Amino acid sequence: MFAWLSANLATIVIVLLLAVAVFFAARHVLRTRKAGGCSGCSSQGSCPHCNSSKDPE
Repeated sequence: MFAWLSANLATIVIVLLLAVAVFFAARHVLRTRKAGGCSGCSSQGSCPHCNSSKDPE
């Protein structure tokens, strides 16, 4: 067991770091959408595609 862990330690660390990065990215997107902002713009929701999603006509 310890031999396998030591042989694959670099891969395990990289996978854990990627999992943490994906978790925080998803959390940021969900919090931004929940707050009513647009996750694709830096103009805080003043772009046309963000406003059209808020006001379906």
